[in-house]
Amino acid sequence: MEVKFFDIHAHLNFKVFQNPEEKIKENLSQGVWFLNIGTCKSTSKEAVRLALFDGVWAGIGLHPHHTWSDLEDPFEGKIEKEEFFDENFYGSLINEKTLVIGEFGLDYFYFDNLSADKIKEIKKRQWDVCESQIVFAKKHKKSLMIHLRSKDESAFEDFYSLVKKYLPIKANIHFFSGSKEYAKKFLDLGFYLSFGGVITFKNANEKREVLSYVPLERILTETDSPYVSPEPLRGTLNEPKNVKIILEKIAQIKNIDFEVAKETIFKNSIDYLGLNQL
Repeated sequence: MEVKFFDIHAHLNFKVFQNPEEKIKENLSQGVWFLNIGTCKSTSKEAVRLALFDGVWAGIGLHPHHTWSDLEDPFEGKIEKEEFFDENFYGSLINEKTLVIGEFGLDYFYFDNLSADKIKEIKKRQWDVCESQIVFAKKHKKSLMIHLRSKDESAFEDFYSLVKKYLPIKANIHFFSGSKEYAKKFLDLGFYLSFGGVITFKNANEKREVLSYVPLERILTETDSPYVSPEPLRGTLNEPKNVKIILEKIAQIKNIDFEVAKETIFKNSIDYLGLNQL
């Protein structure tokens, strides 16, 4: 089989892509396979619908923002609160193209103007919704696609404490933004860490140092389209085909041959997704 590129985390199922079918065809023509990731009921349903294409798969789940926030996302649209993870609804979306549960996890980034009691309430809700999706993934033998974000590393510590109870399980910490310490903790659990456009930014030396530490055999590549386009495309709408730029940067940081990085990370993606029969 010819080795292709793999974008392990994209959102061509978001409203900003007004003709997602054509955009998917365009990206597939560039030799990129990818995983469209759901963040709530509507985007998870759309991810499954778009997985009809060969080389495209789906993730379904409830992002922590959707458990408490009424923010407006410029790409996704209205972030409407869903208090609970609806197992019956998400269970109806599982088929042979639904490979991961997520993205879900813990996000404490926007707590600056909230009271201590409100923060405690939101954390409890996020924790409960997160744990319910871990249990759901174990039940259906699916890998986890995990979102962790906080201004300190409390979200990383809380998730680490939670997920240890459910091992063994396959997981990827998407758009990894933690320290070497937490990279080691999750690597020791057998998890993958994925990296995106941030590693190409001039002021991202700490992110590149963490990437240097992570073994190539545990790295996945992602764009998080339509967010965070890599340099020199920063400020434009991101797409899965830009994963090639990220892979080039990984090879440069690791000081390894581009083809070695390409082949290894593609194999990592296949293993994480359980597509070893391909």
